[in-house]
Amino acid sequence: MSSGPEHYREAERLLAAVVPAMNEAAQSPASAGDVIAAARLLAAQAHVHAMLALVAATVGNAEQDFDKVDEHVAAWAAVLT
Repeated sequence: MSSGPEHYREAERLLAAVVPAMNEAAQSPASAGDVIAAARLLAAQAHVHAMLALVAATVGNAEQDFDKVDEHVAAWAAVLT
């Protein structure tokens, strides 16, 4: 199972692949339909990972193990900086 920061990183990675895919579609109108479908899939997958990161952050804050607060904060800080 992935942590919230891992889901966040994966969402960013997938979204970063959408723009080149859309640029490719603009350059190759003949295959644009397939490329756009692939870009939509990447965007949908990124959305799922972003939502899972949000849930992990929310639950992590609501049910925080106070012995691991620094570890939790450090993991998010590493992703967001």
